[in-house]
Amino acid sequence: MPLKSIKTTDSCPSSTIKSLHSSFKELYKDRKAPVILNAYFVTGFADAEGSFVIIIRKNPKSKIGWKVETRFQISLHQKDLALLELIRKFFNGVGTIHKQGKDYVEYRVTSIQDLINVIIPHFDKFPLITLLNFLNWL
Repeated sequence: MPLKSIKTTDSCPSSTIKSLHSSFKELYKDRKAPVILNAYFVTGFADAEGSFVIIIRKNPKSKIGWKVETRFQISLHQKDLALLELIRKFFNGVGTIHKQGKDYVEYRVTSIQDLINVIIPHFDKFPLITLLNFLNWL
């Protein structure tokens, strides 16, 4: 993913993100094969660190007066930016990575088409287990 697609704020200049990206490259400079994430790893990681979000907001411009937003997101410390880049790559490049606050970055998929065609099919094939454990507990 090109670094220019990552949004930055005054608290995290692009030089900081480039530095983080360079650190990751330095760690894997001798690796001959590209880093490819395992589908089960992505599911387990999302189970622990990710969330599906539905936001309902008043919107006077809407016919019904409300706006519904959906998204899948994973937030991590900025030192783990490279992992979010790999996750985004795993999901065919859909979604964006944004700076969140002073020290965090977030991978976010908000397109309903990307959620339906990329994210949800992955979790249908490689299911999350947290919800199952929660339902069994009830």
